[in-house]
Amino acid sequence: MSRDPIERSGFVFIGAGAVGTALAVLLRDEGMSIRAVASRRELSARRAAAILGGAQVVEDPVEAARLGLNIFISTPDETIREMAERLAQAKAVGRGCRVIHMSGAHGLEPLEPLRATGAWIGAFHPLQVFASWERGRELIPGSTIGIEAPDEETRTYLFGLAARVGARPVAIPSGARALYHAGAVYASNYLVTVMSTAVELLREAGLDSEESLEMLMPLARGALESITTEGDAARALTGPIVRGEIDVIRSHIAAIEAALPKAIPLYNELGKSALALARQRREFRRDLESRLEELLS
Repeated sequence: MSRDPIERSGFVFIGAGAVGTALAVLLRDEGMSIRAVASRRELSARRAAAILGGAQVVEDPVEAARLGLNIFISTPDETIREMAERLAQAKAVGRGCRVIHMSGAHGLEPLEPLRATGAWIGAFHPLQVFASWERGRELIPGSTIGIEAPDEETRTYLFGLAARVGARPVAIPSGARALYHAGAVYASNYLVTVMSTAVELLREAGLDSEESLEMLMPLARGALESITTEGDAARALTGPIVRGEIDVIRSHIAAIEAALPKAIPLYNELGKSALALARQRREFRRDLESRLEELLS
């Protein structure tokens, strides 16, 4: 048996998508033994096993779980509880085993069926985007891992595991998972949505999509970097809202209504959010506040 307190007796991954494969590769690179990979799609499992080298491809996740003491469930969110119930009913895990899911949306609830087996349970969510396992492998180091655990021993283990792959562990309070995940959706998925709308507007202005994206990406990066530099979103905010430029905002609304009317609700709602930030700035012109609110309503 390994002397490494993180590894103990090997890792098993149930689910062979980009997230699970990226973490498995990072653990392997740290000298951990990846014993088995199981996936509902055999091709995915074989691909992951080939990447990892030495991991068994096991069709039945119950049998896979019996091959190690550290079982990571990286299946789609809606299947986690069903998988936990299968493992519990088959007595595939027990005292000394750790069963960890990688969902951002769920806390420990989907793993509750495993408590009676004596297994330790936890949640280990890399707060990153995973377009591919290769990109995930690059991005997990330096990123945050959202961790939830029912006891100090499991929490300490998961914090140590995050540190081993170069990530920053953060404990997510019990019951706060939905808000945590919603915040992550705002910062990633909805950011992509906003950028897509920005590209559409530039296309309506006569630019092609590729050129539009090349123009907008440095601007977006600069805005995000300003939040880090300033340490506060309100101080990082620039643009016509914070400057109180009524005529500019009016011209935006007229142009968008004419060219891309579906974008008006998003423009108005984001404008209201920007106005809420602008109010926190001492230099914001309070005499223009009601006019801005009316314009964005």
